[in-house]
Amino acid sequence: MFEYDMESRKGSIGLIGGPYTYRDDECVTMLLQKQTAFIGTWQCDIDLQPDEAGLEAFTTAWWSRDAFASVGVRATGSDGSKEVVFRKPRLTEEVVFDVSDTRFTQRVSGSCAQEETRPIPTGSVIRARIKTDFSGWTMGYSVLDKSGSPTEWVDFEHVPTQLLVRDRVIDSNFIGTHLGIYASGIEHRAAMVPAYFSNVTWDCYPWEHPQ
Repeated sequence: MFEYDMESRKGSIGLIGGPYTYRDDECVTMLLQKQTAFIGTWQCDIDLQPDEAGLEAFTTAWWSRDAFASVGVRATGSDGSKEVVFRKPRLTEEVVFDVSDTRFTQRVSGSCAQEETRPIPTGSVIRARIKTDFSGWTMGYSVLDKSGSPTEWVDFEHVPTQLLVRDRVIDSNFIGTHLGIYASGIEHRAAMVPAYFSNVTWDCYPWEHPQ
């Protein structure tokens, strides 16, 4: 089975979540692009009609597996019920790493992110939004009406830059921050239904601060 579907829905890409999640060392089913400006708005529509609890489809500001923030949809039952989930890193206690016989002691974010959830109607489609500025990222969403237009926007807690962008042993931080989409299966089993992403936009200012 392919991990993507670009034929079933014109103007959409379907990601078929693989067996790996953001908690695993292996790569989650994901598409990323570089965040090319400090100030901008990233948006996409997420349509996940699940057949099993635990399936996920998200959009994300991604630094590494242990440093990212995301908002998206997670299935809560096999009847199509689901919820919106917001994730951000959780700082853990100091951890000591032994790398090439050199000891490093750093505060790191745990691979289990903090979560906040909101229920949404069965069968619904959401528009997810990431607003970026010099201080960090703000994740939000809106349930779309029957015409495909957003209803009420809901924003989650602001994620400060310092929480993601840190110089740590465990990160490949030379790649910088990316914006993207991802989907995942459940309990190391791939999903059997795709999550469809559409209307993906990145509206941004140039690198210099706008006047």
